[in-house]
Amino acid sequence: MSFKNSVFYSSVNKVRGFMFNDIEKTITLANDPQIGPPNFLLAIGLCCYTEYWGRLLTGIATRKGNTCFNAFFDKLGQPYVKVKDSKDENLLQGEMRSCPFILD
Repeated sequence: MSFKNSVFYSSVNKVRGFMFNDIEKTITLANDPQIGPPNFLLAIGLCCYTEYWGRLLTGIATRKGNTCFNAFFDKLGQPYVKVKDSKDENLLQGEMRSCPFILD
């Protein structure tokens, strides 16, 4: 059975919709010069979302949040993997600015 036909698909798809709406609202705020983006809340949200999708990806329901986060983070592509694996703070700053969800 495919995931799309499972009993979980509807609820996961609903959560996905909430997440996308949150990100779209934040981008809208970023484009308003009088308000600006809530960077800290966006960062926390994206971290939580990354762990959530990592849990679905790995099938780990509890604990091991770091494992789940890293599993999904790696799926985002090489620039993200490079940042995650780097110990160089200058690289971290430069690479994070080139990641598509980071707002300037």
